[in-house]
Amino acid sequence: MNQEEITTVKKTIRNFLDPSIKFPSEFEIFFKRWALLNSYYNTYSDTYFPNLGGDRKRVLNFGRKFSFIFAKIEENKIKVLIEPECVGKGKNGSKPDKYVKEATNQLRVKLSLSDGCANCSPEKKIRCDNLPDVTYSFDPFEALMRIIYQIRCNLFHGDKLVFEGNQYERNLKLIKTSNLILVRVLDEISNFKLNDAKTDPVLKKS
Repeated sequence: MNQEEITTVKKTIRNFLDPSIKFPSEFEIFFKRWALLNSYYNTYSDTYFPNLGGDRKRVLNFGRKFSFIFAKIEENKIKVLIEPECVGKGKNGSKPDKYVKEATNQLRVKLSLSDGCANCSPEKKIRCDNLPDVTYSFDPFEALMRIIYQIRCNLFHGDKLVFEGNQYERNLKLIKTSNLILVRVLDEISNFKLNDAKTDPVLKKS
């Protein structure tokens, strides 16, 4: 994290501590649900994959290993996150991370959606055209987790703290839908029984 990012995070903290700023309840719900998920995938990673690396790698590994959860999530909720334009990396129609774009495109193919780029704003499309190609095959649940992780990063870094206009409506819809998906994910992992690490595909190292 560089100095600019630290400054942004500090500003976000001050905003959330300011009683005069009324944040939508969905934002706080997202924080709580992501914190619960974070606790699980960190403990899981520390136990079975101690040399995995940082937070994003842990999220992606969780998505690959718990691939069965994808089938438990309603398609209409997934479509809310991928059918319009890609989730940007930042605010105000910023271009997506190249891996978020690839994750989104792969999920669109899996769910037989038309080209989402057709729904993208002209400004964002111009920014997105310069993204380099990615050759990485996402597991569907891994791809979904990568997109929600980007929403998490945007919210935690203050990039979704816009409270009016079309951008706010889009942000709120993304966060509301992510909250519904996170509830299902948390329910699945809290009821899942881990078996022997040598044979269980969820635990087996690859």
